[in-house]
Amino acid sequence: PWPRSHVSAGAAAMNASAMRQQASWASGNKDAQSRLLTAQTQYTADEGRLRAARDLTRRTIAIELPDRKEAAAGDEISAALREAEYGNTELARKDIHAALALEPGPDPLVALVWARLGDAPQAEALLHQLVHDSPLDTSLNNYWVPTIQAALALHAATPAALHAALAALDKATPYELGEPQPNIGDLSPLYPVYLRGQ
Repeated sequence: PWPRSHVSAGAAAMNASAMRQQASWASGNKDAQSRLLTAQTQYTADEGRLRAARDLTRRTIAIELPDRKEAAAGDEISAALREAEYGNTELARKDIHAALALEPGPDPLVALVWARLGDAPQAEALLHQLVHDSPLDTSLNNYWVPTIQAALALHAATPAALHAALAALDKATPYELGEPQPNIGDLSPLYPVYLRGQ
């Protein structure tokens, strides 16, 4: 089993010395290395150092492939969402296509990326498929669906669309501090809050 505390200890401190100590601990363990690099990527991006975050993402994916395609696809999706949030649409599209090449199955995070990019047809088609395939999935229907609907409405930016975004997010309120699955690291529990603030 993965001792999550090793990543948390280094990442929570956001301190170079602690991260080096955790990297030393992870040496030789590909799973531990990729998880540590993923955490380091998130904090690097949070600091606004996007080039460094991109480099860390590439290093992480290189460790994960070819054995852990699902993990590599998840890192590509996280990179796509990060680029979309920073307004780097071409890089976001490149990353989301790379993720889909690794894992083409339906994923709410892919729908969220399409929504944040303003690609309503892609987001809505994927959202429809997800709801059809998993009509009883609590996390999907009460967290991700309203979040994606709100992201789509925000992109329209009309008063009616903004009202619709807030209404959609009401459904997510009881779940927004939980651990929605799939998750994108530290940002997942607060995504509805982030959208509400926009």
